[in-house]
Amino acid sequence: ALVGHVPYPGQTSVEIYGKLVEGYPIPPPRQLDAAVPPELDMLCTRCLQRRPEQRIGSAGELRDALRRLRLGEP
Repeated sequence: ALVGHVPYPGQTSVEIYGKLVEGYPIPPPRQLDAAVPPELDMLCTRCLQRRPEQRIGSAGELRDALRRLRLGEP
C-alpha cells in the first residue's frame, strides 16, 4: 500500500504462494518509490522479513516504532 505495489505479485493465489515459498525477493519500498523516507523503508523491510525472529515482535512494538518515526525520534 505504501508504494502501490504488492510484495508478491501474481495472477492466482497459487502463483503468489509459490513465490512466497520459493523465496521471491521483496524489493525495499525505496527501490520502488524514492520518496519513501529511509527510516520508514527500514521499518517496512523489517516487517516483511521471512524469518519471524527478524520481524517486529508485536503490533505494540510496531506502533511505538511508527510513533517515534513520526516524531523524529531514534
